[in-house]
Amino acid sequence: MKSEDAKCIILDIDGVIIYSKNALNYLYSLILKDYGQELRKEDLTHIYGKPEPEIYQTLLRLGYHIPSYEDYLKSIEKHRNSVFTYYELTPLGSILNHLKENHTLCVATNRTRKSAERILNHFRIINLFDFIASASEFSPKPSGEMLLACIEKTRSKKQNTVFIGDTEIDRQAGEEAGIKTILVSFE
Repeated sequence: MKSEDAKCIILDIDGVIIYSKNALNYLYSLILKDYGQELRKEDLTHIYGKPEPEIYQTLLRLGYHIPSYEDYLKSIEKHRNSVFTYYELTPLGSILNHLKENHTLCVATNRTRKSAERILNHFRIINLFDFIASASEFSPKPSGEMLLACIEKTRSKKQNTVFIGDTEIDRQAGEEAGIKTILVSFE
């Protein structure tokens, strides 16, 4: 499929629309600092791209001690606003207005709906998207459920849809949904 044939483009947020690793590194460092711990750099790759409950469980498996999932969520809320200065649009995120001229745009993210909307509103791009699928309403990726929901809600066709992600989890979701998937890296 040529990119100009794609009528619907589904995008992940983290690593695709925005650079988020620096912000997430800072956020998880602050969260662990709340509990007297320091985030080990080598552990970061284990938490990227996962929904919050899975990140919490991963942190516990890695040996970090956070009293409860509720305490973890409270720490996220406490520090969330302080990390916004660490987010930046990727080159793809910077051309969304251009893409919107000829395509239906959707988001498929393992973030919660509240978190996804907060990020998209921060960059004033939320109105560019015809549908937002988050882990709050759908099974998180690598399930293809949210991708299929994007297709259904926008009345698009699989053969005219492309999903743009940046992780193996995204590749698996695209494969499960049966749509063309492109993995990008803006490192």
